[in-house]
Amino acid sequence: MGNTLDFCKDKKEVEKKEEKESNLLTKNDEIPNAESDPLAALERKQNEIFSRLQCLRDTVKQLSTKYTMSTVVTSSKTAVTSSKSVQGTSSDQSSVPLLSQQKLNLGDVIHDLVVSADPDSPPLSLLVLYKVASEMFKVFATSYVHSSVVVMPQNLREVFQNGGCTKRDENEVAFTLLWKKVQNGPTLMVNPHKQTVIEGESNIARYIQRLINPDFDKCVVGATRIDEWLDLAEQYVRGNKKENAAVLKSLNSKLGSAEWLVGNTLSLADIVMWSVINQSKGQKDFPSNVKNWLQRCDRNPYFDLANGAL
Repeated sequence: MGNTLDFCKDKKEVEKKEEKESNLLTKNDEIPNAESDPLAALERKQNEIFSRLQCLRDTVKQLSTKYTMSTVVTSSKTAVTSSKSVQGTSSDQSSVPLLSQQKLNLGDVIHDLVVSADPDSPPLSLLVLYKVASEMFKVFATSYVHSSVVVMPQNLREVFQNGGCTKRDENEVAFTLLWKKVQNGPTLMVNPHKQTVIEGESNIARYIQRLINPDFDKCVVGATRIDEWLDLAEQYVRGNKKENAAVLKSLNSKLGSAEWLVGNTLSLADIVMWSVINQSKGQKDFPSNVKNWLQRCDRNPYFDLANGAL
């Protein structure tokens, strides 16, 4: 008898608990069971999914409008490569100026830039950027030859005339170029005291560009396209003949509809690509658009010092 009462008591408690949980379910949260219409439940779930997709579509549309981004739809057969994405359009308005309108405050201590580079592959872009930086800062530039260099061309030895006639402490930036044998491209010692090193001509150029123009990254589209060309420049330096031919093809295609690689004026992309192409020893015959572009760069006063180092 006692067991029967306990069973009834437990049964009532279970039924009461189930009734309480059932009341917590909302209309949309009802779980279809054997007694409900499965088609109606499926239709309800489908409508919920469509409603959520519509909300996502509206959100993406709002973000696209806010950030002036265009939606690009590609088929499964379309392959988008970096060499195609950097080409842009003839109406490109993504220009990134070399110089900023507002000068970066470097503080009271002179800003040291120490570059180690192999004279067999001189980082010509850094010589161009030195000329650009000289319009923004007072730059004290010197060059030295390391004992690891056996043969040193005279035009590279005296590229900076060892600081000219100014004193080091009268300047804002000290640019030191140390000619030495390096295996993996030039290196930049940003802070000799902390031994902070940046490797590769493209990466060094990126650093100096942001020193000259702190607003460089404000034009996201332009800065991204420049970075893509700089990546291709590194590929050209380290690539084989097939890879280099692909880079030149992309370069020639872009220059068929534009005078400069990014935007409508000279940019860091042009400077670095010009440098690596002029460093190539095996390639002498370039496509017509590339030749015209090289000559356009040569006529720019920023390239005078670098041309003297060739």
